[in-house]
Amino acid sequence: MSQKIIPTDRSIAWISLIPQLILMGIIFGIFYMLKVKEPFIFVGFTYLLLSFGLKKVFLKNHTRGITLTKEGKNVEAIASFEQSAKFFGDHIWVDNYRFITLLSASKHLYREMALVNISYCYMALNNKEKAKDYYMKTLQEYPDNEMAKLGLSILNSK
Repeated sequence: MSQKIIPTDRSIAWISLIPQLILMGIIFGIFYMLKVKEPFIFVGFTYLLLSFGLKKVFLKNHTRGITLTKEGKNVEAIASFEQSAKFFGDHIWVDNYRFITLLSASKHLYREMALVNISYCYMALNNKEKAKDYYMKTLQEYPDNEMAKLGLSILNSK
């Protein structure tokens, strides 16, 4: 049985960890002032609850798209990624400040990732023209995106 390889890029913007550490410090201060025993445990739980909760709310379409892509349901995945791209296009501040709004240390914007994922899904569906269009759109908005550059070079070499 052959295993399907899905390209991923998990680059981290390390500087974005600083505001998250500050947030943890603030949460610790609150629990400390409330005289909670073992505040570190409560800080951990609170941070995890915030992190998972924010991602559950704001990244539901993006996460659904990734799940559908892994299942090979690329048409449905495209629809989810398009909804994700639209949301983050309409609410660019959520994406730009994702280190606070989503507690995410991702180097790439979620809109940027959604556009690349749409391209990948079109490639998987063998619709090279649509894939190329989305790679080009990604590069117009995010000229340094290496995955879009690589995708275009693969498309142009065939």
